[in-house]
Amino acid sequence: MVRRLRRRRRRPAGQRAARRGTGRRTGHVPRRPDLRPRRSRRNQRVPPRGVRVTPPEALDRTVAGEEVDAMSDYSFTTAVDVRFRDLDTMGHVNNAVYATFLEEARVAYFERVLDTPLHAIDSVVVTLELEFRRPVELGDEASVAARVPELGDSSVPMEYEVRADGEMAAVGETVQVLVDETGDSKPIPESWRAAIREFEGL
Repeated sequence: MVRRLRRRRRRPAGQRAARRGTGRRTGHVPRRPDLRPRRSRRNQRVPPRGVRVTPPEALDRTVAGEEVDAMSDYSFTTAVDVRFRDLDTMGHVNNAVYATFLEEARVAYFERVLDTPLHAIDSVVVTLELEFRRPVELGDEASVAARVPELGDSSVPMEYEVRADGEMAAVGETVQVLVDETGDSKPIPESWRAAIREFEGL
């Protein structure tokens, strides 16, 4: 009988060696495992869509030719709690919670300056603006600074700075209007006007 000889197939250049019974490739030198930690997207600080975050180191730079201080001087500051339920899926305080931070500061301001609880004042918030600078996270020591820059006939504009661990996290503004029982605006009492002016040095 004539035994047919198998032709030895040539392996194209770059092709890996065939496995033998041991399950290891002939002549294969295993790579050393890469033990460096990989940073997953879950741990990356990516701002939520539509939220502008300015790095803290950029807050002292000039804007439109004017120097911008990292944090301004405010005569009133109150601490606010960062709760687990305030966080979004990225571990940051949700942007909607900042409005509550401003409200807490507004309540504390009225009690401190006017000795009057805010719920006893017939008023409505007609303007609310917020600009986000950096995320606030669980464990940060958060506070809100508040001030009244001026007074209208029936309106009380207020400016705020939300701070986290001594850094500016957000700035905000509100305008609150006093109303009567019909919903129409009414003048600010003179006693309140005098108290705010004295406290703010207006």
